[in-house]
Amino acid sequence: MHCEMFTKFWPVASVEIFYIYEAIVATLETIKANADRSWNADSTKEAVSHYHAIANFDFVVTLIVCQAVLTFTKGLTVKMRGTSSDILGVLATLKMWLKRYLLCAKR
Repeated sequence: MHCEMFTKFWPVASVEIFYIYEAIVATLETIKANADRSWNADSTKEAVSHYHAIANFDFVVTLIVCQAVLTFTKGLTVKMRGTSSDILGVLATLKMWLKRYLLCAKR
């Protein structure tokens, strides 16, 4: 469903959030459909509200951007916490990553 289109563009570690997202969307769809009448009216209304909040384009784009930023900053913070890294080494790494991402953005 949603996840297949993202796996083509994101590394495996970055895609994990989309598997969780897909499961949440599927669960909300099941609750809002209420086919077996096991959910009360309030739960169904809440599921519809939550579904519409997370199944729109703006939310998905925001999720993608946040995932990209978090993936980038995680690598940088891990590098900064290393015992052998100095500030110049971290700065060089940051410059390299910025050049790489800016080149990718131009394509």
